[in-house]
Amino acid sequence: MNSVYACTVCGACYEKCKQVTTVELGAPDLFETMRHELATKGWLLGAHKTIADRIKETKNAYGEQYEYKAESTDDKADVFYYIGCNARYRVPEIADAMLGIFNKLGLKYQVMDEGWCCGSGGFTLWSATERLKEAKEAGAEALVSACLFCKRNLKEAAEKERMEVYDVVELVNRGLAR
Repeated sequence: MNSVYACTVCGACYEKCKQVTTVELGAPDLFETMRHELATKGWLLGAHKTIADRIKETKNAYGEQYEYKAESTDDKADVFYYIGCNARYRVPEIADAMLGIFNKLGLKYQVMDEGWCCGSGGFTLWSATERLKEAKEAGAEALVSACLFCKRNLKEAAEKERMEVYDVVELVNRGLAR
């Protein structure tokens, strides 16, 4: 079980293997799937149980009480910004930069009010699914996150919800392509 959770899901092993083989393995997706299966059966490491409990109690993996506040530019905008734990609780400069990009692109956006963690790490897809439902109920057609892990988790949940999920680069490319 430890080896399943030891992978950082960064994809570096896959990139390295592509240099010597044509086998398409998709290790990050494989490890996320295995983690989800283990979590579904209640097989979590102690640290992950702590994180899951923190998410339930405080809405974030860190157990933080401080919350970054940001205003939507349009409560009916079709783009929904999911700030995520790191930017909301630990590195608010990331959220500031994202809002700056939105404004430079002239993009109208909604900001998720609550700072719920997406549950990345494969131990809870429930939270990501709930965040997508919130975005859909708000009338959004696309969700944007600056966090790679949030994007991966939200994108997996989005397959069921039929919603586009973008990272910063994809959003900028989409904005510049107009």
